[in-house]
Amino acid sequence: MNLSIVTATRGRPHELLTQAELLGKQLWRGDQWVVVVDNQADETRVVRSQIQAAAWGAARLELVVLGTKTKASPGPNTAKRIGCAAAAAQHIVELDDHDFILPDAISRVRQAFADGFEFVYGWCVGPRKVEPMRPYEAWGIRNHPKGNPCIGLRAYSKQLYMAVDGWPEEFPSGDYIMALRMESWIGGDPKKITCIQAPLVSRGETPDSIQVQYADLRRRKLLKSHERT
Repeated sequence: MNLSIVTATRGRPHELLTQAELLGKQLWRGDQWVVVVDNQADETRVVRSQIQAAAWGAARLELVVLGTKTKASPGPNTAKRIGCAAAAAQHIVELDDHDFILPDAISRVRQAFADGFEFVYGWCVGPRKVEPMRPYEAWGIRNHPKGNPCIGLRAYSKQLYMAVDGWPEEFPSGDYIMALRMESWIGGDPKKITCIQAPLVSRGETPDSIQVQYADLRRRKLLKSHERT
């Protein structure tokens, strides 16, 4: 089973290169890594060859450049939507540029899809102590006490992605809104959604991240999302 890894990035060339080195050790021949660069065209030209060199040749690297003709950024949601549209495999793994993939993470996700799950997530560990998440239970995303549990890495079948019309326009809580829509489409079925009981990604200190910059706005939108579901 091949996978399409989708990463939207902006202004993090060094993190992206580190991600390439880590990810390259885990992909199979025939897997695909779609890197969508949200603006930063000059930066993209500098790191393109480095990323390709770090991406070993085991998988196909598809690098999509956005915003090269204007200083305006299309935004992360649009970048991810375009990345998912370019995915060739029937299963998509969405990986943030600053959440570094951990050993065996891709094989764990691949096995979860082989076991019949349609939506997969796991633990995201960071510089602060992170409490392990419990196995997924019915409506576990909607009912999670601390908001969105699907951070750092989310994986889903292309069929499910298309069923919910892909990435929403809502910002900055689009990732959670899409997860809620996928959970709703599946009917909160634990046979179709799983939380892998292991760390999948490691998150460093990222003061420029969306979660940090828009923390208050994200909380307000998350509350509205709960009210609609």
